[in-house]
Amino acid sequence: MVMALKTQSAVRAAAALLCFALLSACSRLRLPESNLLRFMERSAGRIVYAGLDGNIYTMNQTGEDVRALTTDAGDSAAYYYPAWSPDAKRVAFVGYSKTDGEPPVAVFVANSDGSGLNRIFSNPDLRPFYLYWLPDSKRVSMLSGSASDNNYALNVVNADGGAAVSIGRGRPYYWAWAPDSSALVSNTGSRMQEPADGKLSVATIATGIEAREVGAAPAYFRAPAYSPDGKFVVLAIDDNGTDTLVLRDSESGKRQVLARTSGGAAAFEWSADGEHLAFLDGGPAEAGPLGTLNIFDLSNPAEPVLAKAIVDKVLAFYWDPAGERIAYLSPRIVPAAAGEEGQRMLLSLSIMTAETQAVVEIANFEPAPAFMSQILPHFDQYQRSGSMWSPNSRFLVVNAMYDGKPAIYAVDTTGTREPDFLVDGQFAFWSGW
Repeated sequence: MVMALKTQSAVRAAAALLCFALLSACSRLRLPESNLLRFMERSAGRIVYAGLDGNIYTMNQTGEDVRALTTDAGDSAAYYYPAWSPDAKRVAFVGYSKTDGEPPVAVFVANSDGSGLNRIFSNPDLRPFYLYWLPDSKRVSMLSGSASDNNYALNVVNADGGAAVSIGRGRPYYWAWAPDSSALVSNTGSRMQEPADGKLSVATIATGIEAREVGAAPAYFRAPAYSPDGKFVVLAIDDNGTDTLVLRDSESGKRQVLARTSGGAAAFEWSADGEHLAFLDGGPAEAGPLGTLNIFDLSNPAEPVLAKAIVDKVLAFYWDPAGERIAYLSPRIVPAAAGEEGQRMLLSLSIMTAETQAVVEIANFEPAPAFMSQILPHFDQYQRSGSMWSPNSRFLVVNAMYDGKPAIYAVDTTGTREPDFLVDGQFAFWSGW
């Protein structure tokens, strides 16, 4: 089954939402689906999202069992940027306040059922905007803008509160945590500036902050990627003027060349079993590194095997938790809606089976502004802290426009039924369990 967004000018609202149909009749309105089938499903984790009222909620994959983590959003408060703890028991998020005596920006943690709300961090000089739990589910790292300079600040705080620990500063700032939470690899600064100030570092935090540089300048990429067992880190480095993808041994620091890149923006992520590495070899684009999606077989890291240029014109990709399939997004340019001039961009959502490289397109949608402007351009960093996939590898959560508003959909990747509209909202991520 291939599903597509309805784009006829006769239905203005349909140009801004997920409206799917069978390939043989993709121009017809979709029929209502049976809600009974939805509610008979086994639970597939929970979805956290920011409601359009400014509160944070969680729900199941059918849009039911909604639980409010906050209830006081309004003219004086709002909450955004939620992130699940890896054990799916808690959610961290950023709160904004205009109330006298309250910090303007703070980080909160609540249990997934809405209980135990606690403010864990605030600093008058810092404005957190991105949260990333450590794998141990006990601490939260946060990236903040600074009122005192142009740098971003990375800090770590205990999820139960306490003094924050400063890790470093830089702009931009991308990082990945080791699976045992003992260290992180960071990519800070930029080689695009004059003079170039990009830096790759490893920081050990088990017994205090001890940072050391990798010994190579970064190439054009964002987030590093640890292997699931923590033995290796993938980086893109400048190797004597050539952008190069390398596999770095976490213990010895030795580097092994995987590929020479095209010189554009690169992004990469491991499969959950550590057997494969998906690699996007691209160039600059408005919403990310548009390029070719490749897969390395790293079952034997000493002899990597590369399947090159599997899919072209890819903006972002996401491994499923089973490590068997990759969801990826590609741009699709269509005429503007009736009464408007020019063109507009939709995102095409496709699923590729890693072993066979078979591809099925399952949806086209108009992305919500928050997804398009904040998440998609940094999708590889958001891969480290959140998931579009349900923990059973069946569903994807999609943030698309519906009737002029951001909305959240659950897309069944088996193709056995149409996507489910769940609720109006944004910043949606699936729990890991």
